[in-house]
Amino acid sequence: MKCNSLRFIILILIISCSCNSSLSSQVSNNKLDIIITKNIRGEAALELATGDLSNTLKNLFEIETSLRTEMDLERAAPNSIFVIKIDDDLWQEKRTNKFGIVKPLLSEDGFIIKRINYNEKPLILISGNGVRGTSYGIFHFIERIKLDYSFASGKIDIIKQPDMKIRMITQPFEAIGYPDVANLPKPITKNIKREFDPMRPWEGLGYNPEDEARNILRSGLNAMWVGNFSFSTVYDNYDSSIFPKNSEAGQWVRKRKQKISELIDIANKYHLKTVASSDIFIYPKGQDPSKKWDLLDYSLNEFLTNFPEIDIITTRFGENYSYYNNFFVGEGLDTKGIEEKFPELIDFIHQIVSKKYNKIYMPRTWAVGNSNWGANTERYNAVIDKVKAFDNIIFSVKNTRTDFWRYNLFNPVIGTGDKEQAMEFLCQDGYNFKNSIPYYDVIRMAKGPKELGGQGGMKYGYKAGIRTAWGWLSADGWCGPYIKREEWLGANIYGFSRLTWDVDSDPLVLAKEWAAIEFEVESKSKVAEEIAKILMLSEDLILKSRYFKNYSIKKEGWLPSNNWIRDELIGGGTNSNDKLSVGKSFSPGTIKSIFNSETIEEDILEKEEALAIMNTMLSKFADIKDQIPEKEKAIELYNTLLYGKYLIGTLRYYVSGMFRFYNGEYDKSVADLRMWKKYWDFYNNEIPKLPGTASLMLDGGMVDTCIEAMKFMNQSF
Repeated sequence: MKCNSLRFIILILIISCSCNSSLSSQVSNNKLDIIITKNIRGEAALELATGDLSNTLKNLFEIETSLRTEMDLERAAPNSIFVIKIDDDLWQEKRTNKFGIVKPLLSEDGFIIKRINYNEKPLILISGNGVRGTSYGIFHFIERIKLDYSFASGKIDIIKQPDMKIRMITQPFEAIGYPDVANLPKPITKNIKREFDPMRPWEGLGYNPEDEARNILRSGLNAMWVGNFSFSTVYDNYDSSIFPKNSEAGQWVRKRKQKISELIDIANKYHLKTVASSDIFIYPKGQDPSKKWDLLDYSLNEFLTNFPEIDIITTRFGENYSYYNNFFVGEGLDTKGIEEKFPELIDFIHQIVSKKYNKIYMPRTWAVGNSNWGANTERYNAVIDKVKAFDNIIFSVKNTRTDFWRYNLFNPVIGTGDKEQAMEFLCQDGYNFKNSIPYYDVIRMAKGPKELGGQGGMKYGYKAGIRTAWGWLSADGWCGPYIKREEWLGANIYGFSRLTWDVDSDPLVLAKEWAAIEFEVESKSKVAEEIAKILMLSEDLILKSRYFKNYSIKKEGWLPSNNWIRDELIGGGTNSNDKLSVGKSFSPGTIKSIFNSETIEEDILEKEEALAIMNTMLSKFADIKDQIPEKEKAIELYNTLLYGKYLIGTLRYYVSGMFRFYNGEYDKSVADLRMWKKYWDFYNNEIPKLPGTASLMLDGGMVDTCIEAMKFMNQSF
């Protein structure tokens, strides 16, 4: 999808008003017309935006609106809303004085909102660059009047242009497509029955891609992920016997090809850029591995020929998830000297994607460990210095040094080298309870990791020249817990999207704004204030409940708490049982490997403080619960905090009980483990009865660990 940066559209809200009166008192008979010129009447993006505006005016001010088509502003009645292209006579130089302003020069997606007078009629003017930019202007106007009911009657003079040119929030790769992936033995599921993530695209119940496109647009973002190009390659003109039409594999691949076509149509309908991705290499089972470069060449050419509307192709080299797929093989480059071959591979793909098809190529630098090329400046530069490609190539780098754990430095690779970069962020973190309880990572997105001095954040990346931000929605991690209420996740999405427009945004201000909009209260209300405080407290909650400062800070990024918790699994570790020994498994890790007798009191204090923070958050929400207009939402979100209390209480007493045990303090250990049992039993037996709570965290060795410790001390529960 191509966006013409010279194309402008204008929305004019004609409101007969004085600057000191309320909006509802300024409109005759509480009615307004929305008038759209015929040439843009059918634009879905503008229909969505003006529809949202109509609903907002009705809900907040009881103002009824009607949609009309009209060409001439002179014929408009007062108190009307106009949507007009910028190249109409209204923006011609000879007519400029009727607006009283000079036509603004806006970057892609920028817009202006300004109070003006037109032929002595007071107006609110919203003008954006293109259909998308104008839609953003309308959505921003809606947001401002939701935050301040008197906004439309005061002085208005806003010009907004996004700091990030490409703004994505999406899945970084396609779900494998098989619900039984959750029960496969690798990487971390072991023998525990786990659910498949219903939030992943296509296979998830209730997934509506058009809703996703609408919400991307509403959020001020401009790119939508549509699928995996490898999984949608049919190979008919390469070898038609690979995926015969009537075979299970052939039907599976063609289904994905059809779905990508549908998603591209939806994205184009709302003027969104489109993104497709794949791990490298992925090719059909049964093919000669020595032909993997040829198969990649064919796959890209088939895909970009079939889907010329695609804007961005991303690839990942550090991991390959196609080993879950029944029909494809996942294989990387040779492990020996792998990074030495990256430049050749990157240039190979760029030659097809960018040189031949004029698309943006975005290689992801992700790989495991502290010293890989995505985390080490020397190794990163050793790769990109040999890459010949310059145009239409953006190297995508996680904002964290390794994975999205806390206790990760802001990635030192960001801002280095002579190639354009993108920054990756995460909205729903698989390492930190997946927003089953509040975790407001917008603070780190904006400012960097406070536990390591706070250097970094989107502002730092912007100053380093980065103009692309990629936020992962729900893709990180494996399996649960699965949320039933998405509000806490929504706070991260809101904060991320607003930071892409203004990297100087204050996370506290964003928290208040989100709370006001989400809970339908004014931004200065007690509800918004207290919800914002809860969000701001959540950063310390995660740092203290999930990590161990003295241990984590020494890891320098990778496995900062040995993954003693991963997704919904809580790991174990005892002296006596081989199954639960101290081995440093990838996940769930063992808490004994974290234990240190020299830091035991500080480590336990962290967990005590985490529970105290959780109780404070619960108390703050209880104080404003009855002031939230939507009662069901209020009750269910309060329940998510109860869920948090008994989860964090479980972890607090698990750690203290086992650390006391490892330290030989058996009396204290027994007392704490009995408290652990009370919290864990309540969490398992009572919390699931509460509406709105997420699926439970699961025992990944914790229970046997506690039982064995009690037996060793000649005690029982």
